[in-house]
Amino acid sequence: MTIFIAKVNNEVVGFANVWTVYSIWSGGKGLTVDDLYVLPSYRKNGIGKKIMNYIVEYAKDHDYKRVQLHAEMDNEKAHNLYRGLGFNEEEMLFFMRKLD
Repeated sequence: MTIFIAKVNNEVVGFANVWTVYSIWSGGKGLTVDDLYVLPSYRKNGIGKKIMNYIVEYAKDHDYKRVQLHAEMDNEKAHNLYRGLGFNEEEMLFFMRKLD
């Protein structure tokens, strides 16, 4: 796992954690964004966009074939951010089993 941190005036104001997957469908490595978070008081300032653009450039520079992520169905703000950055929605089901 890798964590990218956004700072303003030496204060951490956001982060994203990512991990590598190896995908037969991609023909190589994929970079999965697990979490993207910006402090509420710093939102709408382009910080999330900068973090995501940095991740995409990082992936290109390190020979990843794709960047992928999940967003909750009701998180329209996130959907708009990702669409605006050129991400496309894919028809897939996400399966999960919660463990006690």
